[in-house]
Amino acid sequence: LGEHNFTITCTTEINRNFSLKCRATGVIPKLEVSHPLIRFAPTALGDVRQASFYISNNPVKSEDGSKVASTKNSFHIVVPEGVDLKVSPCVGTLAPGQRLRIQLTFGPTLKKEEIEAEAMEAARNEILAEIERKKEETEVEKPPDSVQGGKKSKAKKGPSKPITPKSPNDAPTPNPLENIILTEKGKTAAMIRLKTNFKERFEKLLIPCFTAVGECRHDRVLDYRHCDTVYLQVHMPA
Repeated sequence: LGEHNFTITCTTEINRNFSLKCRATGVIPKLEVSHPLIRFAPTALGDVRQASFYISNNPVKSEDGSKVASTKNSFHIVVPEGVDLKVSPCVGTLAPGQRLRIQLTFGPTLKKEEIEAEAMEAARNEILAEIERKKEETEVEKPPDSVQGGKKSKAKKGPSKPITPKSPNDAPTPNPLENIILTEKGKTAAMIRLKTNFKERFEKLLIPCFTAVGECRHDRVLDYRHCDTVYLQVHMPA
């Protein structure tokens, strides 16, 4: 607790040292978590694992060690978007001395961005293969130069046709690679390929649990202070 002043020495790869002066204030969070680190066991795609911890509103101890009566405190656990983790409940209020069980559910899935990227790559490869196939067919169908007496016949001389320049209003030939539309069939095929070739994935999250004095209600906004935030680290191997 209280003010702390200290210096951190940073060393670079070429052995140069830099000193950073730091100042910190030690505080006691209004709420306490029983397990600040949650490690899930490796979980297969489509499977689900659960873990839990407790949030407690314990009496606060002063600097001399005596207990100070606590009040109602509220919490709000914020999980980042796009993460295969659910927290229940994520918002609540604890009375003095109360303890609440929080459940975490981890169910790894394929990310939407991964599926769309795989489907887009497959669509691009299919278009390129089709362009190459048409190019080869055109070269095969092209008639060879007529040969007479073992020599190529010369083209008859005559007035050449005038070349008409293209109008600037003429639409350019569209590039098929610029307007690729993903279909549900393509996304499904991409998802199957990703699941078949999936190896492993590891995510490590630092989830904030904001705390504030008072009871959370829909008609009021609580004052969540950064220094009272409790953090929960979660390891999620898939």
